[in-house]
Amino acid sequence: MHPYTFIISLRAKHPKDDLTFMSKLFEKETEVSWIAGEERKTPKGTLLGGKRDNSYWVTRITEEETDSETWQLEDCLEKVYSKITPKLNKLNAFFGGQ
Repeated sequence: MHPYTFIISLRAKHPKDDLTFMSKLFEKETEVSWIAGEERKTPKGTLLGGKRDNSYWVTRITEEETDSETWQLEDCLEKVYSKITPKLNKLNAFFGGQ
């Protein structure tokens, strides 16, 4: 297999609810986020017109590019999965009533 690099990110989308709580839940800083109904704008703050259709949140799970000669993607995904699985019950509780 040819060597490769990768970064693992986690993203969430919801039609209306604010997802900023995800930063605390996953103990990660937000890379990009917005809330449904907010004005659309560029990362530099320039207004684009219109409103956001949904809420969006994304963060990096791996901080840097990882080389496949150091970690295989499937091994890294398994490690990430075992870390985030316990947090899924909290997500289910949050969204369970909707």
